[in-house]
Amino acid sequence: MVPRRSGLIVNISSVGGLQYFFNVAYGVGKCAVDRMARDMAEELRVHNVAIVSLWPGATRTELFMKMVDSGKYENSNDSTMGNMKKFLEEGETPEFVGKGVVMLAKDQDIMKKSGRILVAADLGIDYKFKDIDGHQPPSIRSMRALLNVGGYSTIAAYLPSWLRIPGWLMTAVTSRL
Repeated sequence: MVPRRSGLIVNISSVGGLQYFFNVAYGVGKCAVDRMARDMAEELRVHNVAIVSLWPGATRTELFMKMVDSGKYENSNDSTMGNMKKFLEEGETPEFVGKGVVMLAKDQDIMKKSGRILVAADLGIDYKFKDIDGHQPPSIRSMRALLNVGGYSTIAAYLPSWLRIPGWLMTAVTSRL
């Protein structure tokens, strides 16, 4: 890429780099991937090589769908668990993330995104593509989706789907400074 003076590197990460998710090793690894994208962007910019960190949302992998089908969410008295099931069912397929990578590779202004963390569902909205089953997966930055998961579906119904939490606010809320 450096000799050709063009290229795109896409690291797959997750919100686990910002907030505790699963376990320590997972979070530290995702945080490192996000930071690596930022630092590599500084060094590779002069060579016209872009690097981004891509955060898929709830991805309908075999493992996640097995969790949904396990009945764990129906047998809980916690309404958030039932809402989580719906969030996972409305999630994206692994192919959706691939579509996002293709759109990034086609983007003539990709250098403007270099060093950034990008949310796969936001790419779908911004580049106007849908998942292979025709639906638009909810963004982890979507106020409507977050309120639905939190059990506030009545309030969520009044919010437009395009209303997203700014990335800087997500970072500030989870900051330990």
